Amino acid sequence: MVGNDRFSFQNTVHCLARVLARIKPTPWDKVQSLFRYCPQENAAGVFCLDSRAQDAVIALGLYFLESGYQYEKEIIPYLLRLSKALPRAVWIDDVKPNKIDKIPTAEKFSFCLNSLLSDIAVGCPESRDEIIVNQVEVLTVLTNMIKTSRESSNLPPIILCKATVPLLLGLGRSMGRYATTDPPLLCRLFPRDEIPVLKTPEQPADSKSNNTISQFRSIIPRSMSGSLTAEITEEKSPKNNKKKLNSFYSVPYDQTTYFFSKYGSSFNQFPNMRFCDSPEKKNRLQFPINHLQTIFALAKKLLTKETLEHLDEQAGDIYSLHQIKPYGYKSFSETINLVMVTLLREILQNQSDLPTPFTKDVQEFVKRLFLIGQTELQNKQHDSTVDKVNDPSNSVVNKYKINVMANAACVDLLVWAIGDETEADKLCSRLYQKLNSVLGHKVVMDHMPLLMVCLEGLGKLAQKFPNIAGTSISYLRDFLVDPSPILTKLHAQSQAQNKKDKENAPFRIVVQGSDFKALDQQVNYRKGLTKSAHEAFEALRDAAIENLAIALKAAHGLDPYCVPALVANVSNRLFTVEKQETESSLVSLNIIVMLGHVAVALKDTPKTTNNILQFFIQRFCKVPSEQNVLIVDQLGCMIISKCEPVVFE
Repeated sequence: MVGNDRFSFQNTVHCLARVLARIKPTPWDKVQSLFRYCPQENAAGVFCLDSRAQDAVIALGLYFLESGYQYEKEIIPYLLRLSKALPRAVWIDDVKPNKIDKIPTAEKFSFCLNSLLSDIAVGCPESRDEIIVNQVEVLTVLTNMIKTSRESSNLPPIILCKATVPLLLGLGRSMGRYATTDPPLLCRLFPRDEIPVLKTPEQPADSKSNNTISQFRSIIPRSMSGSLTAEITEEKSPKNNKKKLNSFYSVPYDQTTYFFSKYGSSFNQFPNMRFCDSPEKKNRLQFPINHLQTIFALAKKLLTKETLEHLDEQAGDIYSLHQIKPYGYKSFSETINLVMVTLLREILQNQSDLPTPFTKDVQEFVKRLFLIGQTELQNKQHDSTVDKVNDPSNSVVNKYKINVMANAACVDLLVWAIGDETEADKLCSRLYQKLNSVLGHKVVMDHMPLLMVCLEGLGKLAQKFPNIAGTSISYLRDFLVDPSPILTKLHAQSQAQNKKDKENAPFRIVVQGSDFKALDQQVNYRKGLTKSAHEAFEALRDAAIENLAIALKAAHGLDPYCVPALVANVSNRLFTVEKQETESSLVSLNIIVMLGHVAVALKDTPKTTNNILQFFIQRFCKVPSEQNVLIVDQLGCMIISKCEPVVFE
């Protein structure tokens, strides 16, 4: 089958689904025209899945979600039957390899189907229990098939690597994930095509004032954008519930390709990919305790040394044959570890009041995985480079980076599992130790997921245990204003790169169009986590600032003077550091941005903004011009946020 034919069929069937979804209600005979393309089981209950069958199922899912869950009694039972039959399905290799998809076909379909089921579990609460039971049962069947493959020859290695393990990975990456706001997950993976808007060459006469606004520089930094824009958006467009996958330290990434090209990836995987939902999520997809215990038992069953070694051996043999395309698994152990740990984190993080023995078991298990992962990372610092040399196309699993992401998920779980203040205080210390370590540039870039989660962990622990919020505040403050060796190194590299870019920049004339946008301007789309030193510096600084604000909010109930104490502390630090020219610029800029964000985030707490305003007034015009510009920006943000009336005036 030719790749173009496939994509034209995919587009056609998706368009059909979306057209039908707009008909309210849709006549059943019209829905059947879509249903006819979907695969049906034979007499033995086995589904035969080629690329068209998979596209048709996804189209049926898009119709169901976008039509407002019409014909749920016909569609949900079919999807559950298909899901349950996946371990025994026959897969037809008619998909032409493309540059986007790197994961096996079975994993991609399993990920999409179970993302759809998770969407339905949130949208149709009456079917939620049935869907969760179905997913847990399928996970159990796949785990048992993998475990018995070591002792039995019933499952050929080619089927194990082509279907069984990829199906488990796809299920583990999508179970328990959900979006509480439109669009649902499946519609994010396969969004509607944007209708291009043709711009007329002549602008209306009254458009001049609108165009001139675009010349102004935005004063709102990423570390503050969430705090400022949330209320404005809600006030101006209450009907617009479409939320983006970004946050205060996000970088753009393409949801339509990311999850099909990044091994072990999942929604909500990193702090920079979290949904911008309110902390109190409605419709939480809660798993009953018996299912949590089953999934945890399956994770322990899978993540044994013997099972993982067997899977790695089989994966290496199959990879060397080059019979499956796309297929980038030279080994499975790292990805299975990442997928199962992130699954546990996703289904456990919203749970509370679980039995203490169960929580302790999870804590001990994850602690063991974390220590094994740390040892692996220390022993394989250069694996990332080796993998890139051997695989310039980046189509094979990078073991080192996958291990980093798994360790980051372990840290998240350890934060969740902490049960008392003494343990929380010890964990804070260990997180700060990691954040304060001396690492080379390449290691810092590779360890970004882990560093971000450590910063987030300090904020979460302060929220969970307000009595130790002071510890989190001091660690996050010191990370910014000491500052951490990691921040110092990234800032120095960023400055050096900027200087180099300016020296090497060719002379050019930039022409502006009528809408005051540079005609040579290019949008730089990045995927997932950042690569440049400047972006990494900003991501870490912004994450530290955000979590410092969270810790201050947690501490304020017990210590109303925590913000004045912070201002006094950083004032002393500034006085000391200005005598040392090496770090004074970095420390000053960090403090200004930090206090500006704190003023906005804690604007509802008495005297917070007033204390910070006095600090800015004392500094203004007594510091280098770069800092003056930044102070004005922070004052502007404080005004936009509608802080305390006295300060506002």
